[in-house]
Amino acid sequence: MFKMASRIIKRSVDDLLKQLRKSARLHKQGWYHYTTMSSFIRMVDTGYVNFTLISESNDGSEFLANKHYMMSFTYAKEESVALWGLYGVPKKEAVRLNFPYKKIMSWFNESEFEVYGLEKGRRQRVDCLPKVSMFDVAYYSCNGLLLHKNKKIRLKDFEEKDITYDKLPLGPYVKKWPWSYEQEMRIVIEFENPILNSKGKPYKKIAVNFNEPLEALINGEGCILLGPWCARSSQTVKKKGLS
Repeated sequence: MFKMASRIIKRSVDDLLKQLRKSARLHKQGWYHYTTMSSFIRMVDTGYVNFTLISESNDGSEFLANKHYMMSFTYAKEESVALWGLYGVPKKEAVRLNFPYKKIMSWFNESEFEVYGLEKGRRQRVDCLPKVSMFDVAYYSCNGLLLHKNKKIRLKDFEEKDITYDKLPLGPYVKKWPWSYEQEMRIVIEFENPILNSKGKPYKKIAVNFNEPLEALINGEGCILLGPWCARSSQTVKKKGLS
């Protein structure tokens, strides 16, 4: 599958988590997010972005929890046809947003997070304060874990014994090997207890204030790339003051 380094370094799972959190802060070229023009216009109009309940995501089987919500990014500077196809749907609406690194870090370190549960187009304020984290995703195969810059860790090099994908205590930090092309990093919002809608079930999506990164993007500090099949063209961008 891949060639392992000859030098063996024993480490704990906690060490790996710290490494994944640290490496997420190294992507200074920008944080890329594939989405649609309609979703982007909603972000600009409201100043909020949506986070999805992890168990509702397209890879939700990896981590089923009703109190964790995520927004995904990639640190891959090059365009990806696979990411356009997965997240720019419908393809005539596809865009890629490059949020400036400094504004993401400022938002993460300084923001007072305003959170709303979303239910049938309505917003309900969530009063409890969440825990917010950012990290790179590690990719699992039977041989080991693949990290940023193709760093590899063999499962047998962990202090913990008998680690497998199902037993790996990494929660949203790990995905299976076939997803490694995404080069994903995540912002995860975690609540102490599930936040419930009017039917007593966890909200599938929440809205979180994201003003500073969005304003920077609008003011030209980042980059908005139209997808290869995007039909909205530059006219919509100009109307939003993004040209």
